Amino acid sequence: MANLATRSAGGTAELEAKARAVEIVLKQQLELDQVAHDLAEAQEGNRILSERNEMLTNYIDNLMYTVTRNDLALAPPATRSKGMNPMRRFAMLAPVLERAPSDNHMASRDR
Repeated sequence: MANLATRSAGGTAELEAKARAVEIVLKQQLELDQVAHDLAEAQEGNRILSERNEMLTNYIDNLMYTVTRNDLALAPPATRSKGMNPMRRFAMLAPVLERAPSDNHMASRDR
């Protein structure tokens, strides 16, 4: 009988240890689920910010293109003359061209 009681006590302790292990695993799973949920929210926020950044970049590129086009349209008539020496025309337009968007900006605008 004592032998049976010892085995029963040992079995109960083993079951309690397994129950604690299951409880720990379940808590860790809940924490992991929460981390996964937080990560999904952060990724969605990042996607939205990326879209807004792209929209703003395109808006700025379009604005720079319009400003440059308007500056060229308002340039002195002599700079628009086809008969003028190209180097002289470039020298007169240099300040306007310096404000033009770079090739990288134009490439992103064309996408």
